[in-house]
Amino acid sequence: MKKIFFLLIFSYSLNTHSEDFCIINNILSIKKNEVRCQNNEILTGYFTFKSDISNLNYSKDNSFNLLIISKYKNEILNYLEEHCRKQGVRLKEIINLDKSDEKKYSVEVIITCRYR
Repeated sequence: MKKIFFLLIFSYSLNTHSEDFCIINNILSIKKNEVRCQNNEILTGYFTFKSDISNLNYSKDNSFNLLIISKYKNEILNYLEEHCRKQGVRLKEIINLDKSDEKKYSVEVIITCRYR
């Protein structure tokens, strides 16, 4: 009986702490009406591109308090303004040497925020 009670309490606590999330695979080609996220859901969007250099140029954005890749600044800011709340935005770049072409780098940009 104690085990059943413990399992009920444990499973209830897991459900109350889980959060919904939404994923956008390519933020460069998304349209506003294609997004099926709910208000305040955790939204993760990403895109990838190839680069000749691993040291990318960045621009500071004060409204979201982020360093943004200069080449995609307008696209990223448009995405953030349309889909994200200003608080708690995270932007991460993963840069890897492309195995098929050793002179190019594969860059993945991941943006996590709360959907507005």
